[in-house]
Amino acid sequence: MRKLKKLLILVLIAGLTFGCGASAKPDDVVKDFFEAAKTFDMEGMVATIVPENSAAAAYTKEIFSDEEFEDYPEEFLAYLEENAGKINYEITSSEVDGDMATVTVDVSYIDSYVLLEDVFSEYMTQAFTMAFSTQDVLDEDYDKLLSDIFLDKMTNGEDTFKDATLEIPCEKIDGKWYIKDVSEEMMDVFLSGFIAAAATFESQFNQ
Repeated sequence: MRKLKKLLILVLIAGLTFGCGASAKPDDVVKDFFEAAKTFDMEGMVATIVPENSAAAAYTKEIFSDEEFEDYPEEFLAYLEENAGKINYEITSSEVDGDMATVTVDVSYIDSYVLLEDVFSEYMTQAFTMAFSTQDVLDEDYDKLLSDIFLDKMTNGEDTFKDATLEIPCEKIDGKWYIKDVSEEMMDVFLSGFIAAAATFESQFNQ
């Protein structure tokens, strides 16, 4: 009976060991990153990135910081956070080559381009009218105008979803998988396409 119990314990230990090893996949760290990003959990996101890649960690913190959106109505950041929670994703493949891997993820996310285009178009029209009015207009008046327009468009507009496929590089260090680098395209998904939209607007203004 003692030998049988010992054998059962050894089998249980072996099963737990192999089970833990099997779960340590690059897919897992990508899932951890996505789940953290969907709640704007900055620390959770940074924890999945290769520790030696301080540049990627700093970039992630900067992109999701309040300072990045200080020129926008505070409601805009809340809008981005809400949108991040609506992201749908599916890990479709994971190619492992030694301590390196590429995880492919299909993503569906809210694209804010149409909303931002409508907001800034209306804002420019009304701000132009205000500038040439007979009343004194303060900076606070322009800020309130932008905030009011944004809230109106956000409340009455419809979500526009966009699909993307991301290829995420991963690296295994000391038996643990990390995301090797964070791309602008990847961040754009969690910011409702804001990075791409801002680049488009800037290009249009510079023409």
